[in-house]
This record gives sequence, C-alpha cells and structure tokens, in this order.
Amino acid sequence: MRQKLEKLLETIRNFVRDKKRLFGLLISLGILYLLILAASAVTPMVKVFELALIFTLIGFTPAYFLRKVFPFKNIVGWITNASVFGILFVPLSFLLFGWLRLNFVFVHSINLLRIIAGISVLALFVVMKKELIAKLISFDGVNIVDYFFYTVIFLFTAILTLQNMSNYYPRWDVFTYWGLDAKYIFNFNQLHGMDLDVFWFFKKESSFLTIIFSLVYDLVWKSC
Repeated sequence: MRQKLEKLLETIRNFVRDKKRLFGLLISLGILYLLILAASAVTPMVKVFELALIFTLIGFTPAYFLRKVFPFKNIVGWITNASVFGILFVPLSFLLFGWLRLNFVFVHSINLLRIIAGISVLALFVVMKKELIAKLISFDGVNIVDYFFYTVIFLFTAILTLQNMSNYYPRWDVFTYWGLDAKYIFNFNQLHGMDLDVFWFFKKESSFLTIIFSLVYDLVWKSC
C-alpha cells in the first residue's frame, strides 16, 4: 500500500514538473480573469474583455491541434491564433445550434461559454506533448518591435472598445429606430407605412456577427 502511494505521489510530481509552464500559463490567465472581474465591479463595460478572454481560451485547443496548418512559434502567436479561432468557433457553433432549434445555448450562453473555455484549457493538460510545452509557452523570437506593436494594438482596442460600449444602447429605442428608418428609405425610396416589418428585409442575412453582439449584451447588460 505504501509503495502504491509513493508511486502515485511520484507520478503526480512528474506530471506537475512536466506541465510546469502550462500550470504557469493557467495561473496567469486566472489572475487576468480575476482582475477583469474586479474591474467590472467598478464599471460593467469592462466585462466585454471577459468575453474576449473566453473566446481566446476556447480557441487555445483548436489552435494547438491546427498548429501545422496555422503555425506559431511562441505564446504570442498561440494567443493570436487562439483569439481568431475563438471568434470564428463561437458564432458558428451558435448558428449550428440555432438552425437545429437547440435554443438553450442562447438562454445559458455565457455560462456555457465559460464551461467550454474551462474544458478547452484543461484539455491541454491531456493532449499537449511535453516537448512542445517549453517551446510554445515561451517568448522566443519575440523582439522589441513585436512588443511595441502588440502593445499599441491592445491599447487602441481597449480604449476604443470601452468608448464604444459606454455609448451603446442595447435595447430598442428611438435612436435605433432612426437608423432603421433611414435604412428603409435608402433601400426602398419611400416612407414606411404601418406595415413596416424590418425583419422581413433581413431574413436572408446571417446572424454570425449579431451573435457576438448578443453575447456582449448577455454578459454586460443582463448583469446590470
């Protein structure tokens, strides 16, 4: 019994040692998540960054599996690829569930995404090869120019996102109506009547981008 226990402890120690950088990455992302939650207590608009982080976490595992098709050499490239995969994967998945009339994904959208993000990160502990951990979770090949441009892009994105979110109206109001009415006049060259049905004109439009906006509404304004 003692030998089995010692063997189990040794296995755990080896696992932690082999996955040390992966644990470090997970802890760093956890701290970032807590900072976002703390900041959102001051202003709910910061919660939009939680959604961005969730998208990135969801994309981590797909980016890892597709690293030969869309190669990256370090953690910066991995995060970049993961963000893109997350932005594509989430709306496409919601579109699929919507077409199948499985609308529970819209009811529990944010919690569902949080669960998927957690599974995606934890899956890396199972599928990620030991020899790739040190290689991919590093800043090798990233120079000062890369740091500068990534910082500039992040700051501009953060500032413009917060500015946009602080002046956005999530519910139907007169400002929304003005835009729709102008669109109607532009498209049909006439004033609308009592039979105005804006959804009829947009029935063939995809919900890909609007799913992302809807998730922002769910995360930010439903909690206000």
